[in-house]
Formats: sequence, structure tokens, C-alpha cells
Amino acid sequence: MINAELSLEQLALIRTAINVYRIREFSALEKGGECSLSRMPSKKWESLVEKNLPTLKNSSILLKRVSNLMRPLNEEANNWTADHYYILEFHSFPLSIDYQWRSNGTIDRLKTARSFIQSENFDSSLRFQMACIYWLEEDARRLWNEMHPLFKGFLSQSFLPDSNRVWRAIVGEWVKYLESGVEKWSHHSFLHPLSWYCRDGAALQGCLLENLSPLERSEVFRELINENTFNHKRVFCLTRMTVNERDEIFAEKPEMILKVFMNWPMQYHFEEMADRIFLHLSGPSFQGFLHDIICLKIKRDWNDFDYVELLKTAWNQSSEPLKKFVQSKEEFYKFLVDACEHNSNKPFKKQCKSCRNMQNIIRSKKRKFRTN
Repeated sequence: MINAELSLEQLALIRTAINVYRIREFSALEKGGECSLSRMPSKKWESLVEKNLPTLKNSSILLKRVSNLMRPLNEEANNWTADHYYILEFHSFPLSIDYQWRSNGTIDRLKTARSFIQSENFDSSLRFQMACIYWLEEDARRLWNEMHPLFKGFLSQSFLPDSNRVWRAIVGEWVKYLESGVEKWSHHSFLHPLSWYCRDGAALQGCLLENLSPLERSEVFRELINENTFNHKRVFCLTRMTVNERDEIFAEKPEMILKVFMNWPMQYHFEEMADRIFLHLSGPSFQGFLHDIICLKIKRDWNDFDYVELLKTAWNQSSEPLKKFVQSKEEFYKFLVDACEHNSNKPFKKQCKSCRNMQNIIRSKKRKFRTN
């Protein structure tokens, strides 16, 4: 298992940032904006941070470091939303989720689910669905027994075990199990292998995974890493793989794994893992990774981590063949050198040719669409 080892100072900053992020003004700012907080210019929330941390008024460096953590915290909340939107009809509950945060700035999914299930702010049907998805048998049974017969009938008719939507199939199986009178869920005959239900992003991080065999868990991890999925699912899988499982997936999908190390808090493990991944990396994939660090992090003013230093580390630890491939792409190599020499206290405004070309293609397609 991979766990980021953060300093006491970093842990204190994260704890402070979480307390600030919880204030309703941040949710209101995002709700009233045209995009997610993680994509907004930092100046839009820096004044809120300063307002809520009067004791740091004379320490601009600490205020800036706390502000820099707002984006990864928001990204973490967005990932949680993406995995639970279907349960919550989320537009109705923008301010009500009591996220349970870990000390490293990630959400403890299981504790958050339990908090949601215990909350009287949500109706019993939603709380029951959450208990089912997270495989919390005691909570699911209690809520089922307390539920009005009309709600039970609705759930029985609306959620079927043969649904091709994993979360609906999970709820359908639990309804069928509880209606059957069987004492334990492990005695219930499920329509699919248990590992199939882990395809759901919320169920993946619930109690079901620990009930799978090591081989089944390994198959779940490999399947999710290989498929076109959200990066935060890959992060979860990678942090729970054994060393041997990680080395195998490094060899098979190095370009996908590299992107994991651009996500909080995995950046802190990049240096120790890079050599094992670069062994299997092609020149184009290496160039693509460098491009993503520059254009998705440095150019977008993500300062939760020193991405210029990450870029330098990636270059310094790469093999000579990888370096030569990138150097052969003269325009990109010049762009890379400029990024490596960049002062992260200032915006990086150098233009990226490949991004510009892609933007031109998108604009051209939009114009054709309008004329048609």
C-alpha cells in the first residue's frame, strides 16, 4: 500500500485548508461561478482564505500555501460527487454533504458514507441506497426495517438485480436479499460475481472489496486501471496494490500510471516510482507526460505542489533514449526548457503548439457545426 509521508508542517497546512474549505462561502463561490473551483483563477478565492484566517494576516507565504491547497481539496470533492451523483440527484444537495477528511487532504469515503447514512437531513430511501452501495449490512438492514412499506415497494420495483447500471444492480440485489429473509448477505445468491459490483466508483471504496479474494481484488484493480476511467479510481487501485501487482501494471500501462502521479497526494511518490515506470515507457508517451505537467499543471497555475521541480525530476530520472526522443522534437524541447527554467511565482505564458493546434481544430469543428 502507498501512503504519502507528509511533514508535520504540511499536515498542519492541510488541516487549516480543510477548515477553510468547509465554509459555505466556498460552496457559494463555486455555485455562482461558470466553472469548478479547481478551474477558477486563484485570485477568486484568495481573499476568502485571508478573511477566514485573520491570524495569518501578516504571513503572506503561509496564506498562499493554504490557498494553493483549495484546488486539490475541491478536486477531491468533485471526484466524490462524480461517484455519487446518481444516488443523490446532487443538484439538490450542494451544501449538505459532511465530508470526512483524512489528514492527507483526501476524503475518507467509508466514514463519509456512514456520516451520510446517520444524517436525518436525507430521506431513508437515499440513506438505504448509500448503505447498499457501501456494503454496510447492519445499516442497510436497519433502514430497511424502519422503512414505510410504500418505499419498500418503490425500491423493489425500481431497482432490479439484472440492471446494466452497476449501482442499480447493487441496490436491487440488496432489496432482493432483505426481502428473502436470508440471515447474511454472504448467503445470498448474487446474479454477478462480487468483483463485478466493484466497477462502481463508490462501491469500489466500500466494504465489498475486503470480502474479495486476493486474486479477485487484483483482477478488479487491473480492470479499472486498464479501462477508460477517472484517474482517482486509478489512484485508489494503485495505493492498494501489492509491490508485485504494481510492477506488473507499470510494465503493461506505464503511460496511464504516470498520470496518477500528477494527482494529490501521489506527487510525493513520483521520484521513488519513476525509475520503475520509465523502464517501460516509449518516447511519445514520455513527451506526453511532460506536456501534461506543463499544460495541465504549470500553465494552469496549480501550486499545490512544485510542478516545475516535478518536471525537472522527470527529465533527470529519464533514460538517454527518452531524452534523445524529446530533444529530437525541437519546438517541444524548447518549450520544455522554458518550463524548467520558469519561476513558479509567476504565470507561465509560453504558448504550446500542440494545444494551440487542438484548439484550432475544435474551433473549426464548432464553426462547421453552426453552419450546418
